[in-house]
Formats: sequence, C-alpha cells, structure tokens
Amino acid sequence: DRAKDINRHQNLSKIKVGAHDEIYQAGDPVLVGCDTFSTYCYLLSLEDTCDANTWGVRLLELSEKQGLRPDYSIADGGPAARRGQKVAWPDVQCHGDVFHALHPFNKLVCYLDNRVAEALKVVDGLKHKIQCPRGKWKQEQNHQILLEDLEKAEIALEKAFSLAEDVITLYRWLKNDILSLIGPSYQDRRELFQFVIDQLFLLEGACRHRIEPVRSRVGRVALPQPAPLGTVRDSFPSYGSSPSKVACGRPAIFRHSLLEFPFLKVALEVRIIGVSLSSDFHVSYDTCRGSRF
Repeated sequence: DRAKDINRHQNLSKIKVGAHDEIYQAGDPVLVGCDTFSTYCYLLSLEDTCDANTWGVRLLELSEKQGLRPDYSIADGGPAARRGQKVAWPDVQCHGDVFHALHPFNKLVCYLDNRVAEALKVVDGLKHKIQCPRGKWKQEQNHQILLEDLEKAEIALEKAFSLAEDVITLYRWLKNDILSLIGPSYQDRRELFQFVIDQLFLLEGACRHRIEPVRSRVGRVALPQPAPLGTVRDSFPSYGSSPSKVACGRPAIFRHSLLEFPFLKVALEVRIIGVSLSSDFHVSYDTCRGSRF
C-alpha cells in the first residue's frame, strides 16, 4: 500500500515515450506501461480484461491525475491498447514495435543453426568411423553401410545449411533494412515485408513444424510506421553549431552514430538524415568522416 501511494504521487509529465503491453499473472491480464528512457514502470494494473475500454480508462487516469502525456507511445499490433489510447489521447501517435516480429524469427534462426550443428556432428562421426574403423565396422559389408550413411548425412547437412542460410538472410533483411529506423519508404517496407513472408511460405516444406508458426505469427504483426524525421533529429545529441565545440565532442559523436545507429549507411546519412537535420548533422558527419580513430 505504501508503494502504491508513492507511485500515485509521481509526476509523469516528463515522460516522452511510453511502451505499452499486456502480461499475464495466473491467466489474468496485467496492463503495463513503461518509460523507455528511464525504464520506470508507471502502469502495472491487474485487470479482469485487457480490452480497449480498460486501456483507455487507465491511460486517462494517468493523464488526469499524474500528468502523463507522452510525445508518442510504442505498442505491439494488438488493437486493444491502440484503441484505448486513441480514446484517452486522441493526438498521441502509437508507433509499432519490432520485438514481436523479430523474437520468434530469431528463435527459428537459433533452431536451424543448432540443426546444422547436429547434422555436422553426424557427418563428422561417420567420417571418424570410416577412417578409424573398430569392431564390426572393420567388415567390408558394414564399411559399405557407413559410406551410404555418410552420403545421406552429407545431403541432409547440405539441405540444413542451405535452409538456415536462407532464413538467416531473411531475418537480417527484416531486422536491418525493413524494420530499421532509417530506410525505404513505408510503402516499400510493406512490399518487402510481404516478400519475406512469401519466402518463408516457400521454405515451409523443409521444416514445416517450425517455419509455419513463425510465418503465421510474424505475418500478423503490424508493420511499424517509420519514425518521423523529428524523432530522428531528437535521437542525436545537440553539440551546437560551432565547429570547435563539435571537434571537442568527436569521440561522443563517433560512439553515438556507430553504436546507437549501426545500420546507418553513408548514402542514407546524406540523403535522408542530412536533408532534415540542418547544419548540426553536416558538421557532425563531416567531423566523423574526417577523423581517424
């Protein structure tokens, strides 16, 4: 009760971005809201249902009683949280997340990687038995069986490796290009996203029990709208327009541009970011490009 009282008196007006989702405790829904910058959990409410009305009431309460009014929120593709927010905060955008698309895909990649490792282990084991036969494997008839088994194992390994390579390529494309902060237009992303889903469908025959559920789940994810350019601008620290100040901050600029935005390509930096970030970007970019670390 004391913790609840403390939480109810927190000023939430400084929260700029909120992440919303549902978790379940013994089958009962719990509405969760979290500040993406501080990871402070401003909403943790056990409910009878997690429909749009419940979301709307809880968000409205936080807005009226504690001043919560983020610039935008992040949620999965479920309609309840989005509809509830639309009622409580009509002017606040709800951006899509990438976790629900990438998480099951990544688990599939790990599974296929492990399957390749197991197939390779079988091949190595058969080769060892052929090169160093012991016991019954010294007999010519059994030796021929090993050769036949090795041929089958190598074919299985090649198929497993090819499948894993194809799925990893699709996963990296989805993660680094289609769902990246900076990239193609939203319409192009939708077409590329559908292409990934179609390719997964074509690969299902090779491992249906694993690929089909992932394709179905990823296909239901709402493709996030690209972040507004103003959001990208806010993601960069302000170093001022003075070249001397920027020069003093070169290591910080280097870390921020390469660690926080590792997917940035030179062409995209110039064509997409540089157009809208005014002189701050160009001074920072030129400083990074001309530096040797």
